[in-house]
Amino acid sequence: MSNAENTPSTVNRTRVSGQPEAQLLQALLTKAEITDWDVLIVGDGSGSKWDDPCGWAGALIDKTSRGRRWHYGGMNAGSVNFAESMPYAQALCWYDLHVGKALLKQQGVLRVHIVTDSQTIANWGTRAADRNQPLSRTNGMIWAGMRYLASLGYAIKYHWARRMTSELNWAADIIAGLCRQEVMQAVTGTSADDISARAASAIANVRFEDPTGEPISPYELNRDS
Repeated sequence: MSNAENTPSTVNRTRVSGQPEAQLLQALLTKAEITDWDVLIVGDGSGSKWDDPCGWAGALIDKTSRGRRWHYGGMNAGSVNFAESMPYAQALCWYDLHVGKALLKQQGVLRVHIVTDSQTIANWGTRAADRNQPLSRTNGMIWAGMRYLASLGYAIKYHWARRMTSELNWAADIIAGLCRQEVMQAVTGTSADDISARAASAIANVRFEDPTGEPISPYELNRDS
């Protein structure tokens, strides 16, 4: 199970001038100390051990168009670290094919910043981006792919941020969990009704904050989507 939302050939464009989502994006960039960037990806994964299903989700933001595109999916077997690795590989594979390949011909280098709530993934990803460092053997096929993208001109930098410290991370966490549950339902035949009810109840009681700690509305960031 995998998907990439919106049209297959373009990053989804949205209005940003004077809009609250622009302020939220800037708060996230400031918190992560990101100044020069072309692509931002915020993702999360949901999983346990290799015997169980996993899910993942990530939002890719293109600086030039300010377009946003969600990527998500699930598998019948995958560890939590595998799931935490997948959003960025999926998003950049899509981006390179539809946007990045042409931009690299023009610019030579594209600065990609990845924000993850997993310190392990941030460490493994940093090693993969540095061709002088050995790749992690765990999920090495993913990191080899990320290193290949780096060799094409993607200057990839990983940032660790605590879980639920941005709305994009909160959304990625929810979507990743739902993807995992959908695969579990397909594998076991278990009804998702109770799961959906619990998710709805949990969402209703969430207090949303941006990285600065200020309260925000969950409807502001993607209200045009």
